[in-house]
Amino acid sequence: TTVRDSVAVSLYRRGLRAYDRRTPAGAAEAIRVFSAAVARDSSFAEAWTGLARTYARAYERRFVTSGLARDSLLRLAVAAVDRALAADSGNADAWLAQATVSRVLNETDLTPAIGAARYSLRLDSTNAPAWRILGISLAESGDLKRATDAWRRGVAANPRNTEGIAFLSLAHFWHRQYDSAAAWADSAVALDPNYLLGWTALGQVAVERGNFARAVAAFEAGRRL
Repeated sequence: TTVRDSVAVSLYRRGLRAYDRRTPAGAAEAIRVFSAAVARDSSFAEAWTGLARTYARAYERRFVTSGLARDSLLRLAVAAVDRALAADSGNADAWLAQATVSRVLNETDLTPAIGAARYSLRLDSTNAPAWRILGISLAESGDLKRATDAWRRGVAANPRNTEGIAFLSLAHFWHRQYDSAAAWADSAVALDPNYLLGWTALGQVAVERGNFARAVAAFEAGRRL
């Protein structure tokens, strides 16, 4: 087992929390602290994967990141994935990062992203974010049934994974199963009141159920975040 620099590990964990906020400020902080982690330990595969996924998200969401031009983000994401796989080619998170970056590199053919996510899950079937990426890629390929199964597996792997719970809410929303969608959205917000996707999912479901006051309140909470 590799003994990691304790400061690098602490920075990595801070980076994950910042990334999970799904906001421009969160992405900027994640890039800063993941970069600090790999500066202390260049063989830290998980920190390289965090950096790759954050660059990909910033590119995909058009987040403004201080000092980084948008057209440089994909190049940086690919380079970070390469460093992660070079550090540990059997690392499930590195293959998750490969799936994440592949989705952004080629939005018209998600086969490589699906393959990388599945390989990540063969290495670690409890990797909840890999289940989420697999689910998104399957849904965007038109297979909502398998996508929903993937999100359900992700929540089973980590019942406190707010991201997976929010996507499970959206899956029920897309199936027009609004009562179940509302229950999962409520769970996401209860677990983390500062989680943006939980509030937006809750708002969308409230609109479909005709509860417009609750929808407005949920979207206002999301806007404040």
